Amino acid sequence: MGLYELTTELLKRRPRFSKWPARHKVLFFAVVIGLIGRAISPIFHLGHEWTAERSLKMEDARVGGDLVQGDNNTFNNFYSKAPIASCEIAVTIGTDIVARLYHRTTIDEVLRQKFLPPQFQELFYEWELRLSGKGPVGKVSGKFRSIPEDRCAVDPSTGHVSDAVGAWFSGFPEPARQKPDYYVRTFDFNYLGMARSATVRSRRPLTAMKMSKEGLIQLMGVRAEGCTIGEDGYNLEKDADRLSAQAQKLAQWKFDPVHFPDGLPMKPDPGDVGKGEIQLTEEARCKSDTCEELTLRRMQGNARQSSDKYFSSRATCSASNPNCSYAE
Repeated sequence: MGLYELTTELLKRRPRFSKWPARHKVLFFAVVIGLIGRAISPIFHLGHEWTAERSLKMEDARVGGDLVQGDNNTFNNFYSKAPIASCEIAVTIGTDIVARLYHRTTIDEVLRQKFLPPQFQELFYEWELRLSGKGPVGKVSGKFRSIPEDRCAVDPSTGHVSDAVGAWFSGFPEPARQKPDYYVRTFDFNYLGMARSATVRSRRPLTAMKMSKEGLIQLMGVRAEGCTIGEDGYNLEKDADRLSAQAQKLAQWKFDPVHFPDGLPMKPDPGDVGKGEIQLTEEARCKSDTCEELTLRRMQGNARQSSDKYFSSRATCSASNPNCSYAE
């Protein structure tokens, strides 16, 4: 007897059904409910399959969207057996010679003359490594040859660069030797992206104007798991010649041709100003490889009688620029 026939028979026998014992009624209703559940279960099964399929498609769409945005973690979690999407890191190396000019005298002298020419300078060899990810990249690390005298900085500040550590060509420590063959520094950054690059900068005070390729800072490698590292295209020998020419040009530049016709004397930063003194600091760089023009940037001014005052500005200094105070 089907569900329809059973229901019809019940309706026909309502008076007799009401006289059934309670246990018979319970058994009857249990049978009816079981038949009803059996009849509608395929509908629920189809609905469950449709819901599961729709949920899976929505998850596929979410993962696909995350992959477009570069979320490799979502990819790996959802498709654990799929290969990791590759990433690329662009590597750029730039070098320069920087002349740091110092103007130092008393505050009264500045007020009287209203002009403070530079009195000495300090030359630096500057090396900059820039890393840019073509898409989100996780931790990036690397190392470069450097010396303990190099002054290093990183950007962003969450990155890290180590102190110089001695190394030997053999690849092993050599306890019998006090001086290592060269020095190495390591660096690391937690994250790179298309809109976020990282830089490692190093400055070295120059004691000689002639530079050799062996004495230049050298990148020894960059590493990021699952990433392709681009070539930097850096030529040590050509750069050593260019830097030597710039250093000699800056050393002889006539920032004050009246008092120093052969160029400013070389002298390191004298340190903090004394009472009643003022010091202005500027930095000059060659605008091109031939160094026929300089870019002059005023870095800061320090005076002892009041709190330190800092300011920054840029100017172009050349022989053909009549508005430049320091012209050769």
